[in-house]
Amino acid sequence: MSVGHCGRLFMQVLQTTPYEYLINYRIKKSLELLGKEKTTISQIALEVGFNDVSHFIQSFKKRMNITPKQYQKQLFNHRQNNLQDIRGEKIMYYQTTYKSPLGILYLVSNEENLIGLWLEGQKYFQATLKEEPIINDQIEILHRTKEWLNRYFKGEKPNIKELSLKPQGSDFRQEVWKILCEIPYGEVTTYGKIAKVVAQKLHKEKMSGQAVGNAVGHNPISIIIPCHRVVGTSGSLTGYAGGIDKKIALLKHEGVDMTRYFKPKAR
Repeated sequence: MSVGHCGRLFMQVLQTTPYEYLINYRIKKSLELLGKEKTTISQIALEVGFNDVSHFIQSFKKRMNITPKQYQKQLFNHRQNNLQDIRGEKIMYYQTTYKSPLGILYLVSNEENLIGLWLEGQKYFQATLKEEPIINDQIEILHRTKEWLNRYFKGEKPNIKELSLKPQGSDFRQEVWKILCEIPYGEVTTYGKIAKVVAQKLHKEKMSGQAVGNAVGHNPISIIIPCHRVVGTSGSLTGYAGGIDKKIALLKHEGVDMTRYFKPKAR
């Protein structure tokens, strides 16, 4: 196989060059080593395959937006602060960004699950996080989320179940978010309808629409958990933490007939 043919295959299958694939692989390996105490940056660079330490630092910073030393320091500080302790296990939060037609999106996960997706300037931004996340582009669930978003913004309809989601919130909010996940592409529902479904699930006579609206507004995984598909009973496009214009843009993108809906009057 020629070098040129190999390069074309890489681009076709992995959407990257062999060189970029190799560098990304080495950076991913370095993240594990940076978590070990008493390991120097020079040692790590050589161990993962960089002959030049400065090349390693530049490659790391280009992909992680932070130097290896800064990453290492940030990692150790989080450990010392004991970010979160559940059954003696420390859970870390990781963050990356995604450039979307709506602006920068902030994706946050633990090792295995997507915990949050916020638009820049969104209300309740990262409100469910107890500590600031570590910048890390190499977490698998974050990669899969970016691929999901690529397909979504290209006009496809990726399934929510393709991603492992773990939004943080009360049992009541969890119930509301589960219902949001059932709203199909191209359709909307109302706060009142969600309130009735939640009331049935919780074996209550009725449920406050305001309480449902609060839970919808605090959805920590925007777009993927589609809180933008909820409207007022009258057709008012109210209650989107990311902003009404972005809610309209998402609904139009999904093919919703917008003639029945309107912006609420400014108070």
